[in-house]
Amino acid sequence: MIRNPELVRAVYLAALRHESPLSPVAVAEWLTDDDRRAHR
Repeated sequence: MIRNPELVRAVYLAALRHESPLSPVAVAEWLTDDDRRAHR
């Protein structure tokens, strides 16, 4: 479970606007990895 959805959304939107060094795909992969780690 993502613990801070507002932060996640801000990071994702920044990536979409190219204001972040991370691409939306990289952000999505990071979120998925974080989810997997949280469930271990």
